Amino acid sequence: MGRLAAVIILGLFAVGTLGVVTVRTLAWIGAMFSGPRIRNPALDISLVEPPVSIPTPPLPEAQISTRDIAERTITNWLAAKREALGQDHNAANLAAVLVDPALTRWRNRASGSQRDNWYYTYEHSVEVMSVEPDDPTAETLTVEAQVKEVADFYELGTRIAGNSYDTTLNMRYDLIRQNGDWFVQDMAETD
Repeated sequence: MGRLAAVIILGLFAVGTLGVVTVRTLAWIGAMFSGPRIRNPALDISLVEPPVSIPTPPLPEAQISTRDIAERTITNWLAAKREALGQDHNAANLAAVLVDPALTRWRNRASGSQRDNWYYTYEHSVEVMSVEPDDPTAETLTVEAQVKEVADFYELGTRIAGNSYDTTLNMRYDLIRQNGDWFVQDMAETD
């Protein structure tokens, strides 16, 4: 029994040694056919400095002015108005440019135009006269603007000349920033 145990232990040791030698031989053969050999140190990377030079970023564009903010916001509003009170009565974009109280007022007007089967076709041009405060980081702006509005009124598909007009309006717009976007909160015609 003692000899049998010794033979079994010696056999297991021999199989283990043969396995280790086989694995090392296969790893050595595999390394010969793999990529380039890395010499120590592999990479000289420090956490203090970047491994490659980082170029300086380009200068930022000129800061957007309050006049540009106002003109873009009012132009977007007039485009949404054109769609909401137009032949297709598409009021979906009103929420993208208006907040209450103006949003509720213009949604009601758009739904009334669809219900009563009338619409306008508009042409607009905007000239911003003043913006207060003159600070693009402000959260609210008051804008004085002249809006040239050419409107043709249609009821039941027929143009009604008496309700059509071509006028220049002096307007005051109260703009507010919400989540980084500008909206018209209220508006009124001025003298």
